[in-house]
Amino acid sequence: MGKRGAAPANMVYWKRISTMGKSKVNFMKDSLIWLAFAAVCLVLYIVNRIYRRTGRLGQATRELRRLTGRVREGQASAGDLGEWDRWLPQLESYPSDYNQLNQDIDFTGAFTAFLQQYYPQDPRLPALAEAARHKKDTIWGIKIPGDKR
Repeated sequence: MGKRGAAPANMVYWKRISTMGKSKVNFMKDSLIWLAFAAVCLVLYIVNRIYRRTGRLGQATRELRRLTGRVREGQASAGDLGEWDRWLPQLESYPSDYNQLNQDIDFTGAFTAFLQQYYPQDPRLPALAEAARHKKDTIWGIKIPGDKR
């Protein structure tokens, strides 16, 4: 019979059989949790992209592209200063997007040219001209030593 309190041999066999299906159930639960997490991440990414295109950031980006194009084509007017003053501060609250757009279209140089043409006494002009002369080499503005770009 064996020692007192020890389970009979057939009881050990039943424990082994009853735990066989549980690992599959746990695997399915874990898989569903990971799939739900991936779905939530995907939804958040899509919402972020929609917000960046249609929100304040997207509108500021579109308007600054339009204003920069007008300056480059020579179609700018003195009345555009209000629009520049409206859209630049909105984009400045997103530093990485500000740097990326400035790297793409150089709106700092266009705004400097606009001010030099229509408002040469503007107090921002020296700082903007200095910023336009020293362009950032990356989107985040980090200069990497030894980088040949």
